[in-house]
Amino acid sequence: MTPEREAELREAHRLMPSPLSTELFAEIDRLRAELGALKAADNPEFDATDGAHPAWWRAHDYVSARFKEELDKSRRERDDLKAKLDAELPAMWREDIQSLNECLERLGEELRDVRKERDDLKADFESMEYDAAKVVRALIEGDPDDVRVAVEAMRDNGRPGWWGPTGVTRP
Repeated sequence: MTPEREAELREAHRLMPSPLSTELFAEIDRLRAELGALKAADNPEFDATDGAHPAWWRAHDYVSARFKEELDKSRRERDDLKAKLDAELPAMWREDIQSLNECLERLGEELRDVRKERDDLKADFESMEYDAAKVVRALIEGDPDDVRVAVEAMRDNGRPGWWGPTGVTRP
């Protein structure tokens, strides 16, 4: 019923009241008051607060319980599968897996060592590159003392043994 139609009916009731229309409008007013109270009690802004509607808390509790049940179920299934695999997996496979894991650990350690050596060599190369540039600058400037100092710095800054004889003969 539209508000306009209700206003017309209420005006007609005021002019010619009847017990039925009086009872009808009283029930409409009572239901509207009850609806207003319900709307006030179930304010979505109060959800997850102490003022939340009891139905919200019931739904929250229900969902929490269902989530816990599903989580417990998945944990049980995981544990059952693990126990089944442990019981059925042949000992040979377990040994192979253990051997592969040990091999992977060993390869990981070797890779770390190779990376460290690579980083050290890179740092040495960068240092030698810098020292070589100093030698070239000293040669271009033509000062024998600067050349000697730059060559000594290059020799002293390298890795141990790198300045030794190479076995290569000059043409």
